Amino acid sequence: MTLAVRRKNRSVGGHSNYLNIPKPAVAAEESTIVVGSLLLADPEGEIPKEELRKFFEEEVAPAWYRWREKDE
Repeated sequence: MTLAVRRKNRSVGGHSNYLNIPKPAVAAEESTIVVGSLLLADPEGEIPKEELRKFFEEEVAPAWYRWREKDE
């Protein structure tokens, strides 16, 4: 399932922001999140953070930048 939505970011304690994960997405008690120019999340927390970070840096970020440069 792929879902695209816009959510307002909320501030918590001056140090963090949060956003709600929309239903019908399944979210476990903890999620794995990588944040760079994009946010990539495993809402079920099944992917180890270093594995998700590596995937983000090697696959997602380069593809994102190529896609963005194409439109400029």
